[in-house]
Formats: sequence, structure tokens, C-alpha cells
Amino acid sequence: MFTQDDLALNRNGKIAPSQEARINDVVLRQLFKNGAVVVIVAFVFLGFAFFMSFLSPRASARSSDVPAWFPYSLIGGIGVLLFGFVLKWVWDWGRVKQDLTDGAVSQAPGSVEWYRSNYRVVAEGRQLKMMSGVVALSPGNYHFYFLPRSGYILSAESLGQADPNQSLQSVLNTVFRFDPNDLALNLQGQLGESQVSRLQKEMWTYAIIGIVLVSAFTIVPLAVMFSSRTQSSAWIPTLIFFSVDVFVVIVFAFLAWRVWSDLSDRRVEMLNGVMRKYMVRGNKSSTYYIAIGNKKFSVGIPQYNSVIEGRVYRLYYTPRSSVVIGIEVERL
Repeated sequence: MFTQDDLALNRNGKIAPSQEARINDVVLRQLFKNGAVVVIVAFVFLGFAFFMSFLSPRASARSSDVPAWFPYSLIGGIGVLLFGFVLKWVWDWGRVKQDLTDGAVSQAPGSVEWYRSNYRVVAEGRQLKMMSGVVALSPGNYHFYFLPRSGYILSAESLGQADPNQSLQSVLNTVFRFDPNDLALNLQGQLGESQVSRLQKEMWTYAIIGIVLVSAFTIVPLAVMFSSRTQSSAWIPTLIFFSVDVFVVIVFAFLAWRVWSDLSDRRVEMLNGVMRKYMVRGNKSSTYYIAIGNKKFSVGIPQYNSVIEGRVYRLYYTPRSSVVIGIEVERL
């Protein structure tokens, strides 16, 4: 987070040493961390394409309709495209270094606004890049100090919006689908009507997904069983698929039952405190969490991005299914 001393230097058109170090750290981390992975993957694609180019036309192209050079040209093209991303990051790093060498600071009025599934900063008709600390600003109008070429924001001053929390709460209401009309009931520990409708849709979603998956895993073993050529050895895959069916039924029936129990009780629990958020990376996807104290909630990417970490919130959630049905930002 920028300090008042940093802001004073920015007003005079100078970059604070702490800001220079932070920007260098962020840009270099992106270049070496992301760039190293992409370079390795690019070399794998190019190496595979180079290997395929030595294969005979019969081995590299099974169909006479496909030219022999097409597969390895396509794979090699992907490798070249990946190198293009690395060159873009190197170009961005060069622009940052030029900004820091010149030491100039641009300034302009602009705004922090919610766009699609994230916050963005727009000033002078261009989108600026948010550094750590600036992203903690509520949506609203500000005077920004930033690097002229790369567009990295150094600091910002509020232009005096009447209620800095009102615009943030409006974003939270939209993203979390929180109807303020339900607030009176939530404070009494009860679900509002719009929240009941939302939970009913969630319960039926679990049920429909479970039915679709069970149907898919049932059709395959039945087709194998009734195939005259494979009946003698069909019991192993049939057993495997039916075991998957049982597992899917248990999982999605449990998920739907939790939501149904919350709908039956119509009970809401509340939690106040400083918001934390973190991401757990998996092999194929990541899970996003928001947390207050020892209680954590799995949320979607828009919900995760809309919450400003370090602020005090009040969460309304269902006790069994742990669905966040409402959120309020506390006054500063």
C-alpha cells in the first residue's frame, strides 16, 4: 500500500524508491515465473514438430486428404505463438525499465469500476494496471499517479465520493445476487424469498447434474453388456461403470440434501470480521476461497475478485451447505 510520503513524491512527479522496488519485483516475477513455464512448453511443441518432420509421409499423415506437412506445421506454429507471449512480457518489462529510468510520473482523473468479472482502472481513455494496494480501492472516482508508458499505477487520491462503500456494496449485491430487501429477515436469522428461490435452483442443479452423469455412466456398460462380441468379458467394465454410478449418486444426493435441509429450516447464520481470500491450485483447475476467521467459503471467480481483502464484512450463509447468500461491507 502506498504511503503519504509516496503520494507526496508522486504529486511532484517523482517515483518513490519503495514503488520502484515493488514494480520491479512484480514485473520480473511475471517475466521469469510465467515466462519460464511458457518457454519450456514452447520448446516441447517445437521439438515434437521437428521430430515429426523427419517421419515419412505415411507415418505423419494417415489420410491422403491431409498434407504430410500439416500436423508438424500446426504444432510448430503453436510453439512459435507461445514464444510470442514471452516476447510480449519482455517488451512490457522493457517499457517498465524505461519508465523507471526516466523517472517521470503521469497523472490524470479516472475511475475504478467493475467490468465483467474483475475491477479495472480507466483514465484518459486507457486502462491502467493495478499494483498491490491500489486494487484495495473501492469502486469510484480517483486522481491517479502512474507510469506513462507501462501504465502501472503508483498511487491514487479519492475525488471525494459521498459514500466510498456504496459503490462497493452495489457491486457485491450484483455479483453475490444479494437482494437488500432480504436484509431484515437475514438479521433475524431467516432466509429471504429471493434467497429461497436461489437455493431451490441450486438444489435442482445438483439433482440434474447427478441424473445426467448417472445416465451417461449407465449407457456405456449397458451397451457393452448387450454387445454379442463382448458379453464374455463385459463384467469388469460394467462393474467399474456401475461403481462410478453409485459414487455419483451418493455425492450429488448429499449435495442436494444439504441444500434441501437449509431450505426446510430457512435458517441463516451471520459472520463478521476481516476478509481474507486465497486460491488453491489443482492439476486442472483452481478453487477460490473467501474466509473470515476460521470459516471459509468456496466461491466463483467473480465473487472472489469482487471482495476487497482486508476490509470488514458481514456474511450471511446457510449452515449446512455453506452457501454465501448475502454480504455487507462494514463502514470504514
